[in-house]
Amino acid sequence: MFEETLMSLLSWGMSKSPMFVSVFAVMGLARSINKILMPFLSQLVDLTETKKDNELLAKMLDSKAYKAISFLLDYSLSIKLPKKDA
Repeated sequence: MFEETLMSLLSWGMSKSPMFVSVFAVMGLARSINKILMPFLSQLVDLTETKKDNELLAKMLDSKAYKAISFLLDYSLSIKLPKKDA
């Protein structure tokens, strides 16, 4: 039931506005890149000899802007499944 509703919503969105699909594709790509890039960058800065890049990455990860963007990407593009009654 849920899948049918979702597919009909996506089909409607694609037929009415191709921009609808493009926006979600870009958001999904951004979320995927964010999830892969941050652990990679953390490992990379740990391997370098200088500590300045570690401090710069830590400052960026602690910034309100990064946290807000990361939260919005995760929240808006996470699949929320309905809870099943046990």
